[in-house]
Amino acid sequence: MLVAVAIMLMTLIAAFTAFIDSGPGDWRAVDLVRATALLVLVVVLATRSTTNFTFIGRSAALDDELTRANRASAARYGFWSLMLGLLASFVLNLWLPVQLTQAVPVLMAFGAAAATLRFVVLEHVGDA
Repeated sequence: MLVAVAIMLMTLIAAFTAFIDSGPGDWRAVDLVRATALLVLVVVLATRSTTNFTFIGRSAALDDELTRANRASAARYGFWSLMLGLLASFVLNLWLPVQLTQAVPVLMAFGAAAATLRFVVLEHVGDA
């Protein structure tokens, strides 16, 4: 799990530097790729950890009531972490100017990571 968290943090840092280092019209191709990679990662993590969406059939043994309850709990944690991140960005904006293009990727990744980690922890506890 630490490796997964490290990969999410590296992706977040790469996307965050893409938003900070360049102005609105100064984006290079690599900046667009970084931002797109972050958006795809956030959507995949949030979708997989909070819904039972899949392109292939899901085994009924893996989609039981406990897993559905864990997904609901993960969605709740992801939502509240996003809200706490928004509150923190408003407080930070009192001292440092925080632009929307700087805050949004961090907040999206923070909410998706919180939901994913919550789901992983709950599933691990349920297996024990």
